[in-house]
Amino acid sequence: MYNTDFDQFKNTEDIDSAFALYVNKKNNSPHASLNGNTPVNVFMDDESSIRRVEPERLEKIFYHTATRKVANDATIRLNTKVFETKQEYIGSRITIKYKPDLSEVYIFDDDSYIKISEVKKVDNSKIKRKRPLFSKEDDQ
Repeated sequence: MYNTDFDQFKNTEDIDSAFALYVNKKNNSPHASLNGNTPVNVFMDDESSIRRVEPERLEKIFYHTATRKVANDATIRLNTKVFETKQEYIGSRITIKYKPDLSEVYIFDDDSYIKISEVKKVDNSKIKRKRPLFSKEDDQ
């Protein structure tokens, strides 16, 4: 396709079709470096050695990645939104993997994904909390 005149294409669908034909022809033509075999035949003969990845894991591999320091309230900020993390991460720098639309956000820790959620400010404001102790006299 290196010598293709791209002015002949009217839209991206035409380019996609031409590229698909090119790839199909290339993959089904014998190659000298493959001892006269086609790439498709070589692939099919060696299919058992191919490691498959589950679709969910494959999708997560291509998530966006960022590093954030966890605040004292166990939260991180990501694209103007605030997400809750575990208390154990306070003060630590953590790796975040996320979809660009922030519909799924994970802490990536030791090759595992820990899902985190956006802080719901209204719900958070209604949680009953103990009064902070400002002195020993308050404890009585």
